[in-house]
Amino acid sequence: IANGEHPHTDFPTALGAATLYLPTWGAYLAGGYAGSIELISAPLALIVGLVCAHAGMQRFPTGVTATLAAVSFLVIVPAVLLGLQYADSHTFIDGQPIVLAENNTLAMFYNRWGWGVLLAIFCYLPPRISSAGEDDVAIARARLIETAILAALLTFLFYLKITYFLAGCAAAVIYAFVNEKPWRTLLTGVGTTLALILAIGLPTGLLLPYLNDLAFVARINAVTTTTLLAI
Repeated sequence: IANGEHPHTDFPTALGAATLYLPTWGAYLAGGYAGSIELISAPLALIVGLVCAHAGMQRFPTGVTATLAAVSFLVIVPAVLLGLQYADSHTFIDGQPIVLAENNTLAMFYNRWGWGVLLAIFCYLPPRISSAGEDDVAIARARLIETAILAALLTFLFYLKITYFLAGCAAAVIYAFVNEKPWRTLLTGVGTTLALILAIGLPTGLLLPYLNDLAFVARINAVTTTTLLAI
């Protein structure tokens, strides 16, 4: 990406564009790759922590809500322990072996992001505690806001890693059916999520090549089907 290439169009990858563009922006801000993952993880953890707080303030005691917000930071932001020796990675460039030191950046960071976002999604599954004097209009408005937040989180997971997106979708379906007017909530959530995915994927040209890469992964996977469901 730093050299002007783009995922799915210039090189294939089953990972979503967020796993590549966000660290690239972090490296741009940091002036280098060392610490770029930690730097870009911090604002993401802040957003997820605020989502946990929004869900928890209507569902959990204050202590539980604060704990969930804190856990989101611990999950999402990789902690670099000073003095800890990390194993170096090895690769080949132009046929020559190259050692890549990883003292300041941790691999598989996108899994930490996925876990954190799923944590926020799961916070919405317990029933809301209705406030005194809250009418039907206020309840419907709160439900609409929560559905929109879930749609935004699912869109991020879609462009992060498809497996987390599928797990998030399952949780979102549960959210719809444990609340009143489940079909309306479900249709609203599906429509909003699809709209956000299209709004990001079509103008950038990422969506169709991304789906093509996922289909390719399904074909070379050990499963005997060529559908995306195999993933």
